[in-house]
Order: sequence, then structure tokens, then C-alpha cells
Amino acid sequence: MINLLLLLTIVFLGSLNSIGIKIGLGSFSPILFTFLRFLISFVILSPFVKWKTIFNFNKAKKAYLVSIFAVSNVILFAYGIHLSTVISSSVISTTIPVLVGVISHFTLGTVYRKNEILGAVVGFGGTLYVVLLPILEKSIVPSGTFLGNIFLLAAMVSFAIYTAMSKSLHINFSKKEFTVIFFFLAWTSNLILLIIDFTRYTPLLISNMTLPAIAGLAFSATFGTVGFYLLYQKLISRAGSLFASFFLYLNPVVSALLATLLLKERPSGSIFIGAALTFLGVWIY
Repeated sequence: MINLLLLLTIVFLGSLNSIGIKIGLGSFSPILFTFLRFLISFVILSPFVKWKTIFNFNKAKKAYLVSIFAVSNVILFAYGIHLSTVISSSVISTTIPVLVGVISHFTLGTVYRKNEILGAVVGFGGTLYVVLLPILEKSIVPSGTFLGNIFLLAAMVSFAIYTAMSKSLHINFSKKEFTVIFFFLAWTSNLILLIIDFTRYTPLLISNMTLPAIAGLAFSATFGTVGFYLLYQKLISRAGSLFASFFLYLNPVVSALLATLLLKERPSGSIFIGAALTFLGVWIY
């Protein structure tokens, strides 16, 4: 029962976080938004961990390496959601549990049955269909852009690797310590990217600052980042990586409802076809 409650809470926070990021990117550049998001999250959580453990790079080397995939996820997701839609991103994300299973096969030697392999192929086919919708429909609405969907797909692959490799690190690190390592790596790497972007291109980092954009950043940094990742690591520790990734099966439904209500996004019939293929693959799997 506790695992189910954790799962449902993660679904709600993850869906609202996508909305917050989408709104925030209306005023912030993707790199600036991600930098501020994780800097705030790091400041909030860092007082509750042992700094000697976090900055003992010899001991924490593997945690930093695994966290690189989480950092890649958030950077790619910020660019992807900026160019695509919340609904498309939620459908694409449903392949993560299948990807976690595939990664576990190669890293842990897990053996899968024929139906599981078929499910993986069908599910990924549905996701690929959603990714290609902007080309097939020759439109950026309502399925986003092709480049945005590619960024989202790459983000989901990174998150799947992060999820599959997380549980083994809970032996040496608490959930807070492991999460703070990720936050530290996220804001420092984004700071470097921000400086490079500013010196090379001098982009307009902030434009048309609005109260909703600030609220989106505030929610994303607190509940959408600190709350989400702590609960996600807790669920991985309790129920395993594969079960924890199951929140993505419910995510499209909640995200579609919230995006329709708050962002006025309207999913096309083609997106429902891609979603149906993805869920069929999940059911077979």
C-alpha cells in the first residue's frame, strides 16, 4: 500500500513538474531554468547531508558517474519540452520501464521471455511513431517538433539508465546523499553551459518575465525536484528500479488532463494511436 501511495504521489508531482517547466521556459532559457532549478534544490537539501561523503570523490565516484545520466536527462528534457508538448513527452516517457528492463538485461544478466521482447519492440514502436508525428503530420501542433521529440527520447533513455543503476548505490549512500550529488552535478554543469552560451552567443537569457514563469520555477525546484527525486529514490529502494519506473504508465493520463486544463493543449488522434501502441507493448511485456 505504501509503495502504491508513493507511486501515485510521484505521478502527480512528475506531471505537475512538466507543466511548471513548460510555463517557466516561456521566460527563461532552458539552460538558465535548469541551472536555477537545481541550484535552489541543492541549497534546500544540502544542509541535511554529510558534506564529507558528498565531496569524497574517490568514494562517490560511481554515484557521480550514474548521476551524469540524470543530468543529461534534465538538460535534454528542458530543450525537448520547450520545442514539444507535455502530452507528447508523457507518451514518449512510457518506454522507460521497457528500457530499464533492457538495460537490466545487459548489466545484470536478466533473462526475458519472447512476449517480453515482443512487448519491448511494440512499445518502442509506439513511441517512435509519436516522435515522428511532426514529420508525418507536417505540423508542430499538437505533437511538437521532430527535434523536440528527439531530445525527449534521448532524455528518457538517460533517465532509464539512471533508474536501472540507482539501487546498487543505496548500499553506500543514503537517498538524500545520492540525490544531493545529482543536484550538485546538475547545477554546476549547467553553470558551465550557461557561461559558454553567454560568452559565445550572448543570448537573451530572460525575456518577458511573468509571475507564472517564476511560480513554475519555484514549484519545479521544490516539489518537482526535491520532493520528486527523494520519493523516487525511496520507491527504488523499497520496490526496485522496474516498479519505480511504472509511474510512467499513469503519467500520460494525468499529464494529458493537466496539460489540457492548464496549458490548453489538445492531443491529436495520431497521438492516441501512438499511445495505444505504447501501452499495448507495455501490456504484452
